Amino acid sequence: MVTYREMLRQIALENDGYVTPALARVRGVPDVELRKLAARGAVEKRERGVYRDPYYPAADDFDFLREIILTLGAGVHACGETTLQVTGIGELNPKNVYLASPRRHRRKMPGTWRIRSAPPDAQVKKYHGIPSQPVAEALVEVRPAVMADRWEAMVEDAYQEGFIRGKQYRELKGLVG
Repeated sequence: MVTYREMLRQIALENDGYVTPALARVRGVPDVELRKLAARGAVEKRERGVYRDPYYPAADDFDFLREIILTLGAGVHACGETTLQVTGIGELNPKNVYLASPRRHRRKMPGTWRIRSAPPDAQVKKYHGIPSQPVAEALVEVRPAVMADRWEAMVEDAYQEGFIRGKQYRELKGLVG
């Protein structure tokens, strides 16, 4: 018989080490059992509604971003400078985390989280397992804040890395100026 602890480990394995009550419920682990196992050290509570398997190795430098997105819930994705940071395009080094969400969040957020409204039909892609705005849209979004030669290099990098295709590349090159 499979124990709740083993089920949580399997969920964590499939989700970069993270478990949420919603994911646990789908597998038949009640919320109360998740809280009990957290109290016993089987998982660590990281944020509201986000737990991490302490035995799962850190995936990469973006674990903090996975936690934020899981905390805010379904439909939240990285956008703008944060998307470019995840993909490694340009050296923007943002001091804030830029996110888009389809719904309103009323709880108090840390000062470095910048959350904007996302249209319900927003296109979302996954880069390194993180839901994000497509790179072409992120490049257009950061264009006003970046010097022309630097932005042109970012477009070139995105094309070379395969994040944008020929038509998008030509359209973005047309914005230089």
